Amino acid sequence: MEKVKITQEQADAIVKQVNKGSEENLLVDHARRSGWINEFSCLNSLTQMDMARALLNGYEVKPEFKVGDWVTNKTTMDTIEIDAPNADFLNKNYSHGKHFRHATPEEIAKEKERRWWAKHDRDVWEIKKDDSLIHDTEREYPDIIFEVGDFNIHFTDGHFYPKEYIKENYKVFCFAKDRKDVDHG
Repeated sequence: MEKVKITQEQADAIVKQVNKGSEENLLVDHARRSGWINEFSCLNSLTQMDMARALLNGYEVKPEFKVGDWVTNKTTMDTIEIDAPNADFLNKNYSHGKHFRHATPEEIAKEKERRWWAKHDRDVWEIKKDDSLIHDTEREYPDIIFEVGDFNIHFTDGHFYPKEYIKENYKVFCFAKDRKDVDHG
């Protein structure tokens, strides 16, 4: 038989009630009450059958999404950071395990990187002529990009570097549109 899915708040309330008495007492109290109050009011949404199944077969705590959590849509694989309206909406309207899950650290990092580039009107690692990059270990002497090819980037020192090498070893120092020494017209 499938385990009942309950919230973390409901699981905590069940544990507190069982610790006060027994599982049998909790089941009887749940049947007699017209409604739990205070910290136990979360149990009101459990039917008598669900409470019995939870106590007999065990239960699974379904993930609840909070403001600031990052979640991934299992269908589209889009990753979002939850704001206040989205947290309430997701928790009330979606079966968490089926549609959404908490995002992995890699998915969060990828989305943060995408957002950073989008904020600068660029695709991820879209480097353009006259952008300035700086090597991770040499922040005092930035290498300036003058020419960008499909696969290589030409630096002022005359070297060509593959884009993967650039992504691993360089950071954007300044975009061309932000440079004061470049004619943008």
